[in-house]
Amino acid sequence: MKPLARRSVVALLALLWGFPGLAPAQGAPSPSDPPEQEYDLKFSGECGLVTRYASTRVSPACLTEAQNIVLDEDFTWSRRRGQSVYNATTCTDAKSIRGLWPFDSTDGTRYLIIFSSKSFFSSTAGDCSQITSSTFSATAPMSCAQGLGKLVCSNGTDAAVSIDSNLSTATLSGMPRGELVGFFRNRFLTAKIQGALTRIYGSGDGDPTDWTLKIPGRSTSPFTLDIAGTNDGKAVTCLLGEYQNAYFVGRDDELLAIYGNDRRDFTLRKISDQVGCSEPYSVKEKNNALYWISRRGVEKMSGTAITRISDPIRPTIDEILVAAGNSVSVTDTTQADFEAGNLEVSGPGAPMSATISAGSVVGSTWAVTENTATQWAAGTRVNMSTAVPGYLYLRQGSSAAFTNAGGESSDSSTNWNTNSFTNIASGASSCGAIYGTRLWYGSTPSSCAQTLTFQVKNGAGAVFYSSAVVVGATSCQRKTLAIDTSTMPASMGILTVASTNGKSAESVPFIVGTSIGIKYENISGVGDCQFVWDMDESQMVTSGTYVTQTYNTGLSTPTWGPFVASVSSGGMNTALFQTRVKTAAGGFDSAISATNGLRVTSAQKQYVIIESSYTVVKTTNAPPYVSALNLSAATTGYFISQCRNPGTAITSWGLFSCDSGGSGGSLSYSISVGTTCHGVTRATATWEAQTNNTTIEASTATYVAYRTLFNIDSATQTPTLWDCTINWNEGSDRPDVVAEVYRDRYHLYYTTSTASGSYNDHALVLDQNDKWTIFDGVNAASVTTFKNKLYIGDSQATGKIYIQDVGHDDLGEPFTMRFRTADLDFGDPTKPKSFKTLYVMMHSEEEPTQDIPVTFRYRIDGATTTYSLGACNMDEASEVGYFVCKLPFSVDEAVDARWLSVEAEYTGSQGPVRIYGMKFIYSHKERE
Repeated sequence: MKPLARRSVVALLALLWGFPGLAPAQGAPSPSDPPEQEYDLKFSGECGLVTRYASTRVSPACLTEAQNIVLDEDFTWSRRRGQSVYNATTCTDAKSIRGLWPFDSTDGTRYLIIFSSKSFFSSTAGDCSQITSSTFSATAPMSCAQGLGKLVCSNGTDAAVSIDSNLSTATLSGMPRGELVGFFRNRFLTAKIQGALTRIYGSGDGDPTDWTLKIPGRSTSPFTLDIAGTNDGKAVTCLLGEYQNAYFVGRDDELLAIYGNDRRDFTLRKISDQVGCSEPYSVKEKNNALYWISRRGVEKMSGTAITRISDPIRPTIDEILVAAGNSVSVTDTTQADFEAGNLEVSGPGAPMSATISAGSVVGSTWAVTENTATQWAAGTRVNMSTAVPGYLYLRQGSSAAFTNAGGESSDSSTNWNTNSFTNIASGASSCGAIYGTRLWYGSTPSSCAQTLTFQVKNGAGAVFYSSAVVVGATSCQRKTLAIDTSTMPASMGILTVASTNGKSAESVPFIVGTSIGIKYENISGVGDCQFVWDMDESQMVTSGTYVTQTYNTGLSTPTWGPFVASVSSGGMNTALFQTRVKTAAGGFDSAISATNGLRVTSAQKQYVIIESSYTVVKTTNAPPYVSALNLSAATTGYFISQCRNPGTAITSWGLFSCDSGGSGGSLSYSISVGTTCHGVTRATATWEAQTNNTTIEASTATYVAYRTLFNIDSATQTPTLWDCTINWNEGSDRPDVVAEVYRDRYHLYYTTSTASGSYNDHALVLDQNDKWTIFDGVNAASVTTFKNKLYIGDSQATGKIYIQDVGHDDLGEPFTMRFRTADLDFGDPTKPKSFKTLYVMMHSEEEPTQDIPVTFRYRIDGATTTYSLGACNMDEASEVGYFVCKLPFSVDEAVDARWLSVEAEYTGSQGPVRIYGMKFIYSHKERE
């Protein structure tokens, strides 16, 4: 046991002076001196740090400085505990630890999930094992939520990822790229999505991979909720989490909640239109109350009441809010937005369009379809007819001919449909020589007079021409029947012959010319007769050509699409196609073959014609016909946006983020910045390549524009720009605050620095009694509770994680605790006082080898000058326990004042340090 120190004995005796029966010691006040007064300042826990109000106007229980102390331990002013390194081996790249999440595996293993640099890591006991490749943004904040045995994470820039219980990962390509992630009613939520800033998306019930909206859908289908319909400029800023059986959602100036159980009844209800949420990572629940930062300070929601609880430290909170600056975003998303840009850029490509797909930008397209006689008449036709509406086809110039016409062959089936013969007998010797093997004759060879009816039908069987003639012994001389078929609406025709005695025949289909000549005669030259017919073979046409008019695509360098011809098919006929192109000033290039259904391979020139040729082998083959010719083209081109004006207030750029779609092709982006609007929107401006969904790397400037290059290699590709957002910061640009609740204390880690490269280096601590103090030296870019311990991820580039609330030093180094009382008036500010002694009630050191001197100072009447009271060394106690330290006011210092405040400070690496209260001995002086 230590001997009782002299100062302690004196202090104890001094406390006993006021008791009856104890005579004052030598040097005690004489009866003529002003009577001594006593004032007890005992710790009550009723007030903490107050920086907003004048220190003379606050309760004596308040503190005007409270650095590295806690107020809810044993009803004392106590020095906080220290911190130590968790991971001996740094995480890869030794960057700041930008994310920490506890993850409970389904097999019972408890992991600490770490996000550092561009990768995820895991840990169970001081290790840092990488579990994903370096594929994520190095600057975008990562948000994660656990549910369904997975940890789902998204940063609004890269594709979201899920981490399973075995630490395997999967990319959630269907999940919208939101900056915020939550979990509610067995579903993952995401929000703050570029292009859909006011929308909240929910996954399918129990399925984090299902994000496809379905109409009508089922109760388990994914869902979406829109706060304000079309983007009203106020993005979802916070997913506060589930509280009181609803899921709370914050925007800058309003608080909402999602109620319901599934897709059928999910709905949004407004909780407040004055209080919003500005810091998404400040949200925590403590003692059944919800805490977060809004634009007006730190809020506490208990039940339905929302109270601002940061008023006592409003200057500090205001510094945090101001240091965040203002995040500004501008979005091009409507037709008017895009038409304010440059859709007529010269150079590679050609005009872009915001009207083909309203509210989007696509490369302008050109297309032509020829399917009318008027269009075909504008071209050049050789042996091609448009007589049949809607068709372009090969037609004979005069009469058509059979390969073996009339009776010139012993095989009459060449020209006749043998299945159509009715009662036509084979040739009879009594009729003499014949052509072919079929003839008409009477019941007796000497009586063959008949009435023959000749008809010409189109391919569908409709009669175009009909005529009856009499043939017989006296009239059956060689005659020709001429039929005008120039207006016959068919390319194929059929000849039928029928007699009065019931005999008939039908020809095979043949290509109809402009006329048909039919011959009939008495072959034998005697009373018997035979009908024959023939056509002029010398006029047979077997080929034709068609060349379209010249088309102007309007595109200086068109990218051709497929050539498509609706053409008939059949044996022994051919249709061939070619394209020829030219510039406005030049001649046509050589013809390039165009394959039906495939992309045209001609050069990328503005003008084009289509050439086609058609052939048949013989006139009984159906000729090819065309019902439509189609050709399309699109442009590679680029779009330059309207300029935007961040002005001089800009301090840093944020994300550049574009949403696109369409089919095939790709989009690439560039940024231009400068001092004038015209300077950043010229085609000749200085353009810097910009990766989508990344922070703009260009220097800050008062004007900015972006350029989008549309890359395609076929007109069937339609890359489409839906919207583009440019973000920047005005004012300071500090890192996000982060928060955690540990031992019923709300820890809010922040920085008020506005310097480049600033990092979180302080913590506001709201204890279990909702009283404030400040910690410094805690550099937290991230924070979580893991296995009942508080962990922070270093905000500096160390790759280290630190355990909090252990030991009495910070990573092996000393740290300083300090507090200062309010300016105490001791009950009457009008009376001057003369201060004599300060007694401090403390707890001794816990180890005999410790040396913990706590220094005390005082200030008078609110001045900044401090006066020393000396130090209380905690080894003054005779043994471990409580003791009283006496600190006399020196007569050599100013000891007369109306108000007095006391400061206590200790810098070291030992502890704990606990101060229970103070007693002041003073006397009143006469009023001046």
